[in-house]
Amino acid sequence: MMWKAAPAGLILAFACAGCAQLAPHGETRKAVLVFESCKKPTYPRADIREGHQGTVTLAFLVSAEGVATEAKVLRSTGYRSLDMAAQSGLMTCRFKPALVDGQPVAQWTNVQYVWKLE
Repeated sequence: MMWKAAPAGLILAFACAGCAQLAPHGETRKAVLVFESCKKPTYPRADIREGHQGTVTLAFLVSAEGVATEAKVLRSTGYRSLDMAAQSGLMTCRFKPALVDGQPVAQWTNVQYVWKLE
């Protein structure tokens, strides 16, 4: 997963653009992670030494306010430390909440995080 720093103005523009995209009446929009809102999870040192890599699939319960309130591992990397590092790191991120009939609602959403040594 590539993380790049973006100018503050770009992040603000992205956040405002997201606010303007409301689901029309009768439609649903799923909750979406806003990667620019959080810092990259820390790769555990022991996993770096051992050469561990993999993809974890996490489920987050996102509140109507766009905050993750619960998380669980749906599919593991095979390394508990990588799974937990991704989960704890991504719990600090903001989300665009799900919309039902144009109103924000709490909803589970899935996120994949790829650990790759380069």
